[in-house]
Amino acid sequence: MLRRACLRVLCLLVLAGCAAAPEFVTPQGAINQVYAVVDVQTMAAIRQSVYLAESFANLRDASRDAAAGQDADGIYLTGQETTVALFSAQNSQHAAAGHSGLGIGLDTIGETAGVRRHYRALTGLEPTAIARSQLIDSLDVPWFLSTLPGGIGLNAPPEFAIWTMEYQPAYFVANKNKTAGSDPYDVSRRRYNSNRFDASRLMRDVVAVTFDVATADAEAAIELLEAAGLAVTRTEEKLVARNGEEIITMNLVDDNEPAGLREIVFSLNRDVAAKHSEKLGASELVVGPGRRAVWHFGTY
Repeated sequence: MLRRACLRVLCLLVLAGCAAAPEFVTPQGAINQVYAVVDVQTMAAIRQSVYLAESFANLRDASRDAAAGQDADGIYLTGQETTVALFSAQNSQHAAAGHSGLGIGLDTIGETAGVRRHYRALTGLEPTAIARSQLIDSLDVPWFLSTLPGGIGLNAPPEFAIWTMEYQPAYFVANKNKTAGSDPYDVSRRRYNSNRFDASRLMRDVVAVTFDVATADAEAAIELLEAAGLAVTRTEEKLVARNGEEIITMNLVDDNEPAGLREIVFSLNRDVAAKHSEKLGASELVVGPGRRAVWHFGTY
């Protein structure tokens, strides 16, 4: 048993090492995960929606996901390259309703090093660096590298959190459910989502997202977005980050004003002939007509 385990570890290390990071990679960050904490009634309505579960997206229960915490009350909606993670404010492991966040995906090995290099050059600060692992078949396997703005404490995250994610080659070697595409250099969001994305459902991907964000939290996010390769523009009322057709909008609000996720825009897998509206607690999902859906979220 011990010998087999050692051989498996050695195999993972060798295969992961085959995809060593290049000396320099220019980051090209894109939306990976939209995260929000919603009120209890909204989460209950989301869980009870037949349309959401059977027609719109592949839903995954966060309570069955060890990464989210064993008592997590939430769901994931998985697209081809992007994920929406919604949690209930009733869960003590997560923040209060209105807390939200954005994970920026890095699809090429070595982009994390580029983000951290750019961030230091932009700010003169050291970014917060994280290396996450996951237990797979009793092995602690490298999962993803993450970067947060400098000075962000992991024990007390801000109302709006932002981070980057670069999946690790060893994770795909160890996880038999993530074998789509055999290229050891492929650490993309698409490969990561391949076993959960359901093209028969309507949701394809998040293409735009809007948050209300306290000015201080938005300021902390700007440099990380730029370091990740997104083009950021700013006015007195908001800042907008773009990567191609993807748009991330942060409406700037005062500290005493409600903050949180306000809107998600989705691309769809096929045309929808007529508009469908689904009221989900303090939120409303409007699907179609055409290949677009918009999920509006209220304040909490």
